[in-house]
Amino acid sequence: MRAANMDRRIQLQRRSLAQNSFGEQIETFTTYATVWAEKLDARGREFFAAQQFNGELTTRFRIRWRGDVQMTDQIVYDGLNFNITQIAEIGRKSGHEIFATAAKP
Repeated sequence: MRAANMDRRIQLQRRSLAQNSFGEQIETFTTYATVWAEKLDARGREFFAAQQFNGELTTRFRIRWRGDVQMTDQIVYDGLNFNITQIAEIGRKSGHEIFATAAKP
């Protein structure tokens, strides 16, 4: 992994449950790390659902190895929330390759 290719700042967010004022459980995300990453777009597609066009972007992010990245986390980059679909280890704890998808409005 080359540091020169890691030119994007991403936020890693962890899912948690909180209660609103009515006592209902709501899902929230809290940023636990901001890291440098390499972004590689895998593919994008558009589809028609619920009488509107939607876009989906599948992306790979490469980051330095961290012991705390989980499949239930999400990545925030460029105003989009990416849901993690796969995490692969690069080398021997050299880094992570994270596959994620985001819905584009």
